[in-house]
Amino acid sequence: MTGSIRRVLFALFIACVSMTAHALTSDELAPLAGDDFEAKSAAIDKLIATADAPSIAVLTALSDGSVVATDDGHVYIQSDDGNKDPLTGKIVDAPDAQSITLSNILRTKVAGALSGLQLASPDIAKRRDAISALLKNPDASMKPLIDHARAIEKDADLKKRLDTLWAMTALHDPDVGKRLEAAQLVAARHDLDMYELLRPIVAKKADGTYNESDERMRNAAQEGIYALDSIQRRSEISARCSQVFLLVACYCLLHWVWL
Repeated sequence: MTGSIRRVLFALFIACVSMTAHALTSDELAPLAGDDFEAKSAAIDKLIATADAPSIAVLTALSDGSVVATDDGHVYIQSDDGNKDPLTGKIVDAPDAQSITLSNILRTKVAGALSGLQLASPDIAKRRDAISALLKNPDASMKPLIDHARAIEKDADLKKRLDTLWAMTALHDPDVGKRLEAAQLVAARHDLDMYELLRPIVAKKADGTYNESDERMRNAAQEGIYALDSIQRRSEISARCSQVFLLVACYCLLHWVWL
């Protein structure tokens, strides 16, 4: 990743810093040095939620493969000057430091986080691209960044798309009010791809109870499913009509040729 991109991402820290007063700690970075997938994923979630300058620096370094760790769990960023402590900015002597490896799933999470940071960019084109990228792969861990962007976005079209993105990450929020709002927003999108988000809400477990305990949530999801069913039926009818029209046109053309 180029130096200019690094500087842009660092500058975005100013826009995100108001989201949290929590400061990143070495204990929160330590799981990145291990092999436990869940612990690494949780550590990346912490970086996303904290979104301070050290967190952004680590996310950026994870993206370009320049994060290293020592046997005792200390995490550093490789730079031209040596191994840098992301918490203090100081160069440290760590001859045993080895590169940190991430699975493809975690790499995708990091890429999503960096897109999430662009949601606060002053450049509307970058914000638009970031929203498009996150809509393709919504991740609940992005919700703090999306919440912040949703609160400050002025462009009406981007605000609408952010509402949809927020909804796609809030369907499993502990707050039933947020879940309900999310289900209504997802249903209102009238996008057939939303089936996979709405169906689990109305599905039942093996013991016969619903996945979603709140009846209002289930009703909102079911209404969305009914609307999507209607859209799909209209689409199928339209496709069949087009096929019939094409067959009739071909018949008429052949009949004209034969006359």
